[in-house]
Amino acid sequence: MRILQEFEKKGIKYTVFSWNGKISIKCEKDLLEQIYKFRDGSGMDSATDAENFVDENFCDQIINIFELMSRQRYERWSALQAETGTETDFEEII
Repeated sequence: MRILQEFEKKGIKYTVFSWNGKISIKCEKDLLEQIYKFRDGSGMDSATDAENFVDENFCDQIINIFELMSRQRYERWSALQAETGTETDFEEII
């Protein structure tokens, strides 16, 4: 796997990879990531194609998905903590 390009738009880091003739665009924000893969022959053949793909509308959609992912992670983690009682299992310190 080879990194072709890295760039940032609207606070999201994008990394474009090439591997076995395929292009992948990884989107990262905080501890979350999304990856979009394109097969050989799909018309996504270069870092320039990938950067053109990531337009204003796409960035807004990526941000919405990250917000949903973050909310889901928080809600599930909170529920798990409540189920296991981990939140309240601290030693008493005097």
